[in-house]
Amino acid sequence: MVSFILMVLISACSHLKQAHEYYDQGSYSQVVRLCREAIRADSSDTQAYFLMGNALEELDSLQAAEEAFTACVQQYPDNMNYRQSVNCVLLKRARTAKQDSNYYDALNMIERAERFHTDSTRQVALKADVLRDMGKHDQAVKLYHVLLTFKKDSIPILRILDDLQTRKERAEQWFEKGNQYQSKRRFEAAIDHYEKALTSKPDFEEAQYELYITKGRLYYRMGSSEDLWESIMQFGYAANIHPERAEPHYYMGFAYHKKDRKEYDNAIQAFEKAADLQPDSEIGQKAVNKVRELRAHQKKMQEFWSH
Repeated sequence: MVSFILMVLISACSHLKQAHEYYDQGSYSQVVRLCREAIRADSSDTQAYFLMGNALEELDSLQAAEEAFTACVQQYPDNMNYRQSVNCVLLKRARTAKQDSNYYDALNMIERAERFHTDSTRQVALKADVLRDMGKHDQAVKLYHVLLTFKKDSIPILRILDDLQTRKERAEQWFEKGNQYQSKRRFEAAIDHYEKALTSKPDFEEAQYELYITKGRLYYRMGSSEDLWESIMQFGYAANIHPERAEPHYYMGFAYHKKDRKEYDNAIQAFEKAADLQPDSEIGQKAVNKVRELRAHQKKMQEFWSH
């Protein structure tokens, strides 16, 4: 038994030695083949995993390279060379995902890379660029400012920050015009301006909220059953952005009641929700009055049909 194990280990060492020679020659596929044979002989051979990871990285098989390097980290969690190798491969995968516009995949890979090694500027810069491309401008700006602590007066970073600031100011101008149109009940014009604000700054939360509210009010005005369902959906989207606000539920109550005058419960629940969220506000008081009004009307109708 001992002699058999010894033969296996010698074979593994022979495979690994030959794999190193192939690596120096640039024959990376052969390296992978020999390393796998070495690993079959000894599944704990981190040298084989590490060499195979490097060969796979050269072959641009980045996911397989990540798995090989991760196997090394699992055996030696504190080895910075192994951890940096996983980090490097994940960042390469993130760059590829970014180039393919798969931004959420790219961000996921960057965040996984951060768990293996906190790189300095390369990692922060890539994450900032991905967030910017995703339209998450505020988060990107924070990271670009972090980069400036490493690269003071960096012209490319300063240009990016200047562009994002210009976009923010332009979005705020479109937003204010949208609010003006909404206050005049010119909903189509308001929607157009909110959408322009979001094109300039996709993470403009207030513009997105007001866009949903305004679309909901427009569909409410249009008034068909299908339009009223769409109105309710838009107010629901607005409520998801600001769950603490009464306004979406208040308008939702009107939409439910208009959709079916004989059905009271959904409308009453929406108005009650609005009143509970902001009881001391003007809209909260109006919601309380609507609840009373609808309950009284509901009671009258029940009495009418009971006779």
